[in-house]
Amino acid sequence: MPDGPDIGSKLLFWLIVGAVSVFFAEVISSSFPLALVHPWGYLVLIPLYGLHTLVLGRLVFRGRPTFSTLFIAGALFGLYEAYITKVLFYPPWGRSAWHYLGVDLFWTLILVTWWHMFFAFIIPLFVSERILGSDEMMAYFPERVRRFFGSPTRAKVALYLFIIWSAAFMGGNMGSFYMPSVAAMLNLAVLAILVVIWKRRGRRYTLEEMLPEGRQFWILFALLLLVYLVLGLIFDTSKIPGLSGQLVILGLYALFLVMLAIGVRGSKKARKGRWKGWKADIKIRDITVLSVLFISISVLSSITPIGVIVMVSSFVMGILVGIFSLFYSVTRILLSVRN
Repeated sequence: MPDGPDIGSKLLFWLIVGAVSVFFAEVISSSFPLALVHPWGYLVLIPLYGLHTLVLGRLVFRGRPTFSTLFIAGALFGLYEAYITKVLFYPPWGRSAWHYLGVDLFWTLILVTWWHMFFAFIIPLFVSERILGSDEMMAYFPERVRRFFGSPTRAKVALYLFIIWSAAFMGGNMGSFYMPSVAAMLNLAVLAILVVIWKRRGRRYTLEEMLPEGRQFWILFALLLLVYLVLGLIFDTSKIPGLSGQLVILGLYALFLVMLAIGVRGSKKARKGRWKGWKADIKIRDITVLSVLFISISVLSSITPIGVIVMVSSFVMGILVGIFSLFYSVTRILLSVRN
């Protein structure tokens, strides 16, 4: 038996990583509710999200996967909404009041420092790691976070709350009483099939072992650049602003790249804490209750103001969480240089 994973195992796992990232970022947000059962999901979304997650994940794992380096990498991920979708320049649903120098600062905060950072990058990496059965990421998180998720009760409560929030958020975004449940069921079925196929291989690896390395990394990096070029030219290039707007985005790219480089170097000194993994014991009863909860709340939020209230409050909380996380991450990275 080979010491490390074979390329077949890696390709399967990379597909799972991309699918998980698309599920959390595109399905829950209702941007593309049927992403994992639609050709567009496999032709565009999974390559886009999967390549970002794998390439940035490898860069983070050149040091230790601390929250600070993961946050900065996730923020880099979110900047694709500038040159690929043009959303940071000109949101298709209309500019916010915070539009300045050709860049919509409101949606930059939402998409770069909150949504993509958590839902497209950190959470998918964490879920993918749990599929592998390793605990590299959480072991380097702050002690309070490790302690919280180390409790079976708190972990299960967190899961329930996340399901409730997801149902309300999806219902409010879709405005359909049945679509959130259908989308969740179909996409989760695809993920379940992929995980079952993976589990049947019967081999266990760490997340770091499954990330691209050496030539694999550079191939995926080249493919990511190709995706940027192709999709950037496909979507409306007329929405790219003048020099001032591009300087803002390019400045953010430069800032986050420098911070990531410094953070990765400093994270090599990070100490690994004790965490034995996700211990929430999910039974058939829990799945049944969660399913009923999801359907009920998604229907309720789609036909009442609850969905709008949840969306608005989520955006406000997301901005606050993003600003705090940015301040925390930059501070920790700069402190690592001093030490």
